[in-house]
Amino acid sequence: MARKTYIEILQELKTLKTDKEKLNLLFQERDNEELQTYFKYALDPSITFGIKKIPLYETPDSPSFNFGGIYYKLDKLVRRELIGNTAIAFLKNIFDSISANEAEILETIINKKPDCGVSVEMVNKVWEGLVRDYPIMLCHSATDDRVEKLNWPVYAQIKYGGARVNVMVSKFGHVEIVSRSGKQIVLPAAHIQKAVKKIFGTNADYVLDGVLLVVDEYGSVIPHQRENDILNKAIRSKIKGDEASRVIFMAWDVIPRQGFVNGSYGMPYATRIRELFDGYSENRTDEIHVKVAETRIIKDLNEATNWFDKVVADGHEGIILKDPNAPWEAKRVPHQLKMEVEKTEDLVI
Repeated sequence: MARKTYIEILQELKTLKTDKEKLNLLFQERDNEELQTYFKYALDPSITFGIKKIPLYETPDSPSFNFGGIYYKLDKLVRRELIGNTAIAFLKNIFDSISANEAEILETIINKKPDCGVSVEMVNKVWEGLVRDYPIMLCHSATDDRVEKLNWPVYAQIKYGGARVNVMVSKFGHVEIVSRSGKQIVLPAAHIQKAVKKIFGTNADYVLDGVLLVVDEYGSVIPHQRENDILNKAIRSKIKGDEASRVIFMAWDVIPRQGFVNGSYGMPYATRIRELFDGYSENRTDEIHVKVAETRIIKDLNEATNWFDKVVADGHEGIILKDPNAPWEAKRVPHQLKMEVEKTEDLVI
């Protein structure tokens, strides 16, 4: 009996009505590497293509492209070797060269929406850890027992509200802002992207971790609710030029792209933050749209509490304590602790 192609399996999955039936079929076909790769590309939030809308296309009567090489082609978009109109033309050329069934599959990959009723949870039951959550390092609350385990001295930074984002930089010169859920954020005039290129360069694939903030004409962060209103406009692509010009990026970490995708990077935080400050101090000149978080060395809990009180008095939410010797890890970590005056909901996008 001939082995099913992964496209045939996807089509069969559509006909099955229950999760149990779908899981049984996936387990039967778990050795199909093309099927596994399809779900990796279609569901993993760290794999994006930089295409907001699939171009109009017309599939041919006689396809000329071998669909087996589709992921090699898509990697050009993932790495941002091709962007803008060049990327759209590249993708249209692929669609114009494949069969209607293949085009349907490719649309689900680009849109990150498999239409066969298979979820991330189901995929990870069959192929453990295949699809990870979007990589993000989160901190714990500074409870007494966690503070006791910190290795003093530590770094401390102000805890801001705003919207947690990553700025993705490609060695091919492309820079984009991505939310913690993997959604691309486009701001008019691209002030932040231009500033990142100017300050940190595009000679490598790396990720900046930080937060979007909104400032007033004097450079001070505006009140939390007004800030959220403006940032929500940005998320919905409804922000105007004047408001967009007041959105800045506050960076506090830098991770190589591969380490980010893998979910871990062993370089100590002291080295990572120093790289940020070195690039910033050398190249920022009068740049106002990108900043690096003020970082203090705190020798003990008493000193941390004193700075916390001052920061809160200045109107901020609190501070984050960070172990300078700790790695970057895509999970909630014990080596970064938040001291805050009260629970504040961060803007999740």
